Amino acid sequence: MPPSSTNYIYWTGGYDSTYQLLQLLSRQNSHITAIYLASIIDNDPTSRIMRRSHDNEIAAMTRIRDQIRDTLGYTFEWRIVHDPIIYTDWIRDAMIKLYNNGLVRRPICQYGAMAQYAIDNNLIIDVGVENEPTTSIMWNTVSPYIGSDDKICNQALWNIPGLYIFQNLRFPLIRLSKRNMFDTSPLTWIPILRQTWSCWYPTRAGDPCHRCEMCRNRLKEST
Repeated sequence: MPPSSTNYIYWTGGYDSTYQLLQLLSRQNSHITAIYLASIIDNDPTSRIMRRSHDNEIAAMTRIRDQIRDTLGYTFEWRIVHDPIIYTDWIRDAMIKLYNNGLVRRPICQYGAMAQYAIDNNLIIDVGVENEPTTSIMWNTVSPYIGSDDKICNQALWNIPGLYIFQNLRFPLIRLSKRNMFDTSPLTWIPILRQTWSCWYPTRAGDPCHRCEMCRNRLKEST
């Protein structure tokens, strides 16, 4: 009998979200839908600070999906969302509040888009925010308020300006660093994690730049 429930996860082909995808698949107690937001979500479209790795991420996810199927026998739904994510007024206002209080790096960023899509579609979606206090602004923003269900507690959602937009997101990796993930992964997961992609600014040859923040923060054992 197929699973009666569905777990949703934002998946980019990166280390953290792929680890969480493997976690969900290994439990085999629900249908898994991995969601990739393929439009411009990291900044205003006119900005120079913009992810330029969509093709590389999709290629990595394709390889990883096939490797998971062929080596572990797991299958899952992969949903690529090409439509633009348009902020509603209250999401936009909340992101400005979060930005003004130093809780997100930009008033338009991936976390606002993730919040908007989850609320628009009435879904609870896992987000791969790991325990990296020195590099992850989102860890510092949400980690003090995460409850046992991996969601932000209701009191924090409504007492901290803007935080309520994340009410439909789960943060199951908030207590784990990349090192923790690597050290606790079954040996069968390691070749898959090594296929993950992090770089936002790949070279013309399609290789990681090794200079951007995402490259610098990548776990050495995953390369």
